[in-house]
Amino acid sequence: MGKRVLLIDDEKDIVELLQMTLEEEGYIVCVAGNGPEAVAMMKKAPFDFIVCDVNMPGGMSGIHVYEWKKSANIGGTFLFLTGHAKGSEELVAIENSGVPILTKPHFLGDLLSHLEAA
Repeated sequence: MGKRVLLIDDEKDIVELLQMTLEEEGYIVCVAGNGPEAVAMMKKAPFDFIVCDVNMPGGMSGIHVYEWKKSANIGGTFLFLTGHAKGSEELVAIENSGVPILTKPHFLGDLLSHLEAA
């Protein structure tokens, strides 16, 4: 049975590309379009990987999702995706804690490398 991945992103094109690619690699992929939806999904079932956009609608950014996951002691390797430049204080702090931050649109090879290495 393949490893479970939760994709959290509001950009449908990115989600479709990631979902198709990961499923071709044998992963079981679930999708959430915003932070609150992702939290609800993580409460119901475990995921091996959580791949989350940083900026999303719904009042809950990817950083908030990560902080919730950490405080709720939910398992799974967390990776961020962002279309914005790295360097904000929040992203630097997250990256310094060891959470990978992959930059859109050139993230697909990096993502697969991180998932395979984990």
